[in-house]
Amino acid sequence: MTARLAFLSLRSFHINVGFGVLLGLAILTSTSSSAQSCFISAPSIFDGQHPMSVAVGDFNLDGKMDVVTANPPAMGVSLLLGNGDGTFQPPRPNPVGFQPYFVAVGDFNRDGKPDIAVADYIYCLPSVVYILLGNGDGTFQSPMSFNVDKTPHSIAIADFNGDGIEDIVSANWCSSDVSVLLGNGDGTFRGPKNYSVSSALSVAAADLNGDGKTDLAEVGGDGQVNILLGNGDGTFQPAQAFLVGVGILSNAVAAADLNQDGRVDLVLANIYGGSFNLGSIDVLLGNGDGTFQSAVSYDSGQNSESVVIADLNGDGVPDLSVAADNTDGVNIFLGNGDGTFRFVGEFVTGDGSTSVAAADFDRDGKVDLVVANNGIGTSANGNLSPGNVSLLIGDGDGTFLSGRNSLAVRDAQGIASADFNRDGKADIAVVGTTGSLKVLLGQGDGFFATGFSYQDISSFDDVAEEDFNHDGMLDLAVSSAEGNRVLIFLGKGDGTFQSPSEYPGGAVPRMIGVADFNRDGNLDLVVTNDIVGAQGTVSILLGNADGTFQSPTAYDADGRPKSVAIADLNHDGKLDLAVANFVTGNISVLLGNGDGSFRPAVNYQAGSAPRWISAGDLNGDGKMDLAVADFGTSKVAVLIGNGDGTFQAPVGQDAGHYPGFVSISDVNADGKPDLVVSVSFTGVHGNGSVAVLLGNGDGTFQRRQYYGTGLLPREIAIADFNGDGAPDLATANFTSNNVTVLLNSRGAATKIPSP
Repeated sequence: MTARLAFLSLRSFHINVGFGVLLGLAILTSTSSSAQSCFISAPSIFDGQHPMSVAVGDFNLDGKMDVVTANPPAMGVSLLLGNGDGTFQPPRPNPVGFQPYFVAVGDFNRDGKPDIAVADYIYCLPSVVYILLGNGDGTFQSPMSFNVDKTPHSIAIADFNGDGIEDIVSANWCSSDVSVLLGNGDGTFRGPKNYSVSSALSVAAADLNGDGKTDLAEVGGDGQVNILLGNGDGTFQPAQAFLVGVGILSNAVAAADLNQDGRVDLVLANIYGGSFNLGSIDVLLGNGDGTFQSAVSYDSGQNSESVVIADLNGDGVPDLSVAADNTDGVNIFLGNGDGTFRFVGEFVTGDGSTSVAAADFDRDGKVDLVVANNGIGTSANGNLSPGNVSLLIGDGDGTFLSGRNSLAVRDAQGIASADFNRDGKADIAVVGTTGSLKVLLGQGDGFFATGFSYQDISSFDDVAEEDFNHDGMLDLAVSSAEGNRVLIFLGKGDGTFQSPSEYPGGAVPRMIGVADFNRDGNLDLVVTNDIVGAQGTVSILLGNADGTFQSPTAYDADGRPKSVAIADLNHDGKLDLAVANFVTGNISVLLGNGDGSFRPAVNYQAGSAPRWISAGDLNGDGKMDLAVADFGTSKVAVLIGNGDGTFQAPVGQDAGHYPGFVSISDVNADGKPDLVVSVSFTGVHGNGSVAVLLGNGDGTFQRRQYYGTGLLPREIAIADFNGDGAPDLATANFTSNNVTVLLNSRGAATKIPSP
């Protein structure tokens, strides 16, 4: 059972409705071995340089997979030699080109040593592809350039004329064509032959009509795929265009036999497309003659930039990994073997995920992913994000050690964490503003399965858990601002709940808290009443012994109260309230009388737009203090308590852009309270973070540390989700409609690759 008295910490965690089975959430891997790093975030193996594209190969022939990135602002490519255990040596820069935008790996001189081809992205001018021949020891010869047409956006490598020598084709955005460069077998290439297409961003090479000759599939920004059938001599027939969908902008195309019928199929990664036109993948099953069936579309994250086809779960069926720029991660779709796919989840990596590649980097026989995050947004401290390369270690079942994201609840808003089915593992209850309630049953390893589900006609805003009817089984209280209601779901003890009973919750009930305010042994409710343009209040619903509640009694707070903390603020043995008032920039302290009633509010300034408040002893003096997430100043205001229900002037702690939630918890087990803050907006993508401010034990805090989440995280749940004894975090991501789980790196059961 979750304690909800001193501070409401185990409250936030959300997921999306509508996918069926919830496989997991987001585990992020630590970017440093420092003791100051608390939580597992997707491991960064290379920071800075704004990598745009990533490819893999064994460049020093040691049997360990390496990584190469194209970094446009740095005018070069970077090589990261793998150690074979999922870690990498420091990057080795190789200057090349003006805007090296895309990188691919081949053996162009047939010496058995991997070489690199780089597309140089010069805006709307004749451009080149650079070739860096490998020496087999992780070094390269000086780059050679070969002309293509204007602004090559991507390249593909294959043998187009059947001579056993690898050739190159580039998709040229500004000239709307593809350039074919036939290889000479010594690492050099003949002059380009250009073929017009309707729009050119990405190209894939495969035998699309089953005649043994390599063909081309090309996509761009006009909602169609262009097929160029090969003649077998390095030339191609004129492009045939197949409409995929109006308004679709395809950034990448990949080819493979997805339904195991011996015919090559296509997958398109779309920046625009899907049910919300925010990003999708389209699957086109091949007919075996160079034509394709109608596209089947899957929502795949905002600005889907790249797709790689690989068997991620070892079942012999191709799966899909999609890098999504605006959701800062990789979406995983497992294949069913018939050309259809099921969504597993998004695995958060870093700011601006643009490219993904697959290989076994730790030699455990399981496919891992490496992701280029170009960082074109801004970081949580307001500076330009440098971007990075992240590694996702595969678990062999289609999920990954870093960045597990769950099934989602649209517009997820409130969360509670407790053991609802009494199996000793932490579960989650989530509500969304679409009126959905879901219970996720914890598996004890950071993964969850979907359990109880309830759908209402009006919005749900917050959820709290306790045993309201004294039967030993946890119940749920849900607030509904749209319906001015509080709903009580009595638990059955197996993770399911009875149909709800409804009670008036006051005007616009938002956040809900639980405690015994009148000391009768029955749990009561407090609800903030977020009334626009009127005096804000908090409503008290006194509980009866059977899980029912009396009519609410309202007490004045101030303008638009958003949240409330419950604690004994004046050491009289009676519970008090501290309320965060969003409009007036202050907090209201209502001292309790011990009979369920409260004295008039006393207000204290706490910033410009307080959104969340928590209570705890931050300086170790035995007196309750307050931490307030101030949405307006991007700080957490710390108000040290005097022990009599009054407070000192606030001291601001930098938290990041628009903090929306704060909780107090000792996340690094040093005996000093820390602050855990949701940072709602961190750049042009709207990607969010958790900011952790480690406490010094005297009411001051160290500089914030950021851990990436999905879009607009609201509340945060703190619980031990993987049973290792360390508190983990889970964020409810309002805009990306999913949950990110951050496992604590202190836990002995957590496998963390060395940085």
